[in-house]
Amino acid sequence: MNTLAHFWTTKAFLPAMRAAGAGHVVVVASVAGLIGSANLIDYSASKFAAVGFAESLRNELYADAATSGKVGCSLVCPAHIKTALFKGFRQPLIRSLEPAEVAEGIVRAVEQRIPMLVLPRVIGATLVTKALFPSALTDWINTWAGTNQAMSKHDSSHADKGLKSML
Repeated sequence: MNTLAHFWTTKAFLPAMRAAGAGHVVVVASVAGLIGSANLIDYSASKFAAVGFAESLRNELYADAATSGKVGCSLVCPAHIKTALFKGFRQPLIRSLEPAEVAEGIVRAVEQRIPMLVLPRVIGATLVTKALFPSALTDWINTWAGTNQAMSKHDSSHADKGLKSML
């Protein structure tokens, strides 16, 4: 659903935006779509797909003379948000986000036509380094941030169990 929802929603609303010569598509992915997370293989993969969808859509809208500068696209990649989905989840070094904080970020991304917003901002700085050292940095970030341990300790029936769910 994390992947197909973007296709179906955009297919439903983009034609009207193009016809009106205005509009903005917001794709909400996750930091897990930028930096693969242990014990979240299916979730990370679906969010990586959402990131690719947003990037491709943004480039297509820009290249299309009918929509260039008129219809925008923003990708929003929040870290953990305090919601019922991950009740009890804790990350040792990266603070959890309040839902209102993420909503404010989305509004800002639309108003300012920000192509990509990563929340909290401190995570965005690691993406530059990841481009230079992809595997090593991803492994280090997951260990440093405690994501590997946090997700393995978080028992949720709707969260992926990593490789265990595939075996």
